Amino acid sequence: MVKQRGRGTTITAACAIAVVAVGALIAVQQLGGKGTTVAADASALQDVALAKQELAGIPETKGVLGSPSAPATIVMYGDLRCPVCRQWDAQEAPDVIANLVRPGKAKMDLRLWAILGPNSEAAHRAGYAAMQQNKLWLYATIVYDNQGDEQTNWFTDSFARAVAQAAGLDLKKFDADRKSGAADQMIQEIDAEAQAQGFTGTPTIGVSKSGGAPSYFNGVPTAADVAQAVAAA
Repeated sequence: MVKQRGRGTTITAACAIAVVAVGALIAVQQLGGKGTTVAADASALQDVALAKQELAGIPETKGVLGSPSAPATIVMYGDLRCPVCRQWDAQEAPDVIANLVRPGKAKMDLRLWAILGPNSEAAHRAGYAAMQQNKLWLYATIVYDNQGDEQTNWFTDSFARAVAQAAGLDLKKFDADRKSGAADQMIQEIDAEAQAQGFTGTPTIGVSKSGGAPSYFNGVPTAADVAQAVAAA
């Protein structure tokens, strides 16, 4: 088993969302983040070197990590502020990446679904900007490793830029892209996708033969579950 980047309680449920009329009522399992404040300087961020090591040498194109010719695709709808997503990223993703993505058995498509309100939308605008430089996975991994308490609006402008700097992004382009209309459009499109498919929370993970329709897990899968689904795809 690949070394986990973080420690946490066993993953038991997803961050949940219920839609009522035009608005949305967010029902979140109270697992909590690492704290109420987050680093505002790149040098203070945790586990950046480990994140870079985990992803080193793996190609990424517009949020899809791994070889474009990989025979299977793993799709993950995640919220950067969701504590269950953080746990999956720390506990299961390292094995999935090392054993499935790196050897070319599967590629992973990260879809940023903002279910935890406006502060998640701010985080996902930053994620969109990182995606334009083909570093969404590195950006997301650093964010998860330094995640704050979902009860607070911890994803600040200074934190967004600190992570971008740590990930080696062009900050001028990063700032322009996250403030663009295209970033808002991505958020709206992924929200529409998730709701059309009846998803109820994050992370929602599916596996398909590349080019096919994913079959989504009922609940949050382990790395072993994902490997089994990839083998059967």
